[in-house]
Amino acid sequence: MERFRDFAVLITRAELTGIEPEKMLDPNISTPAMKMAATIAGMQAQCQPHDQPAMNPKIVSAYINAALFGFATMTPWLMTSVGLAPEDYEKRVEEIIDITIKLIVLAGGGTRQTTL
Repeated sequence: MERFRDFAVLITRAELTGIEPEKMLDPNISTPAMKMAATIAGMQAQCQPHDQPAMNPKIVSAYINAALFGFATMTPWLMTSVGLAPEDYEKRVEEIIDITIKLIVLAGGGTRQTTL
């Protein structure tokens, strides 16, 4: 998680300085976000059709990654804003990961906890 936090801070700083992602990311090289979108699409393909249309796997992946980036870069502000101590973040990383997995399963069309 520490490496991810460093990565998220670096990306956030790049964005704030105006570095354009299309100049830094090669669309031919799969990113973790692309892999997550592919996993979600695969899960959707395996699920029974529902009354609601499937969520766009790429948007879901972007949303989940944005949440993780926010946690990694804005921990003190986010934790304080909901009445938790900033240092509680480290104690709750497993809970945050569990919520993330549940959101991926939900986006994939699943209805129960599964292992990715």
